[in-house]
Amino acid sequence: MIRHTWTEYNALSGVITRTKSDRRDALPTVSDTIGILDGAVINSYVDVTVTPHVVRPLKEYGFNDYYEITADDIDELTLSLEAGVTVTIVEDQINVIANFVTDGSDIEFTSDDESMFTFIFSHPHYKKQKIMVRAI
Repeated sequence: MIRHTWTEYNALSGVITRTKSDRRDALPTVSDTIGILDGAVINSYVDVTVTPHVVRPLKEYGFNDYYEITADDIDELTLSLEAGVTVTIVEDQINVIANFVTDGSDIEFTSDDESMFTFIFSHPHYKKQKIMVRAI
């Protein structure tokens, strides 16, 4: 027996679920809903829209890490995101004030309170990113 390392992914979404290593004669047999790749795969997702499935690197949102807006409920921060991105907004690192999934429209953010907000962006095909928005 030799040591095999493999990566499992959700065959419907392309999300990598785990990497495992074990002594065995061959790669394991899995169900139709689980895909398997020979070797360790990190910082990637599996594009299941093409046949055969293709490993692609995680994309980046391209946002700055820090923004400032005027706390006047007029000045706004506008961010463009594709559909399916989960956005969590936390005020002063304590209170979750919003948690939603984008529909492909721009998100616009204003505040009339002087505060610090953390935006957390999650999507299976992107690297997770946090940005800070200070309303002054």
